[in-house]
Amino acid sequence: KETTSMERMRLQIMQNLEITIHNLHISYETISTTKLGHPFSFGLTIYHFEMITTTNNRLIGKIKENAAIVFKMKEMHALSLYWNTECKSRIDMPFDDVV
Repeated sequence: KETTSMERMRLQIMQNLEITIHNLHISYETISTTKLGHPFSFGLTIYHFEMITTTNNRLIGKIKENAAIVFKMKEMHALSLYWNTECKSRIDMPFDDVV
């Protein structure tokens, strides 16, 4: 079966795509107060996430270009989700106090 150029390009991207994330913090905070009388916030933190291409023997590095299967090894350290119902609004705080 012949592969189209789009399929080859997609496979090439999957073979070469590697992702590394360090110290990610995504937070959402309400602007107005809730029925509780104060704002709340929730968020996600990731200390370390890495996704790399490997061989079927978990050897890190280049794989054969005509390989039909792409192996990805993923590693994650310290994933946290939080919900804070007693937060102070950070909207009016100085930037240095927020970070």
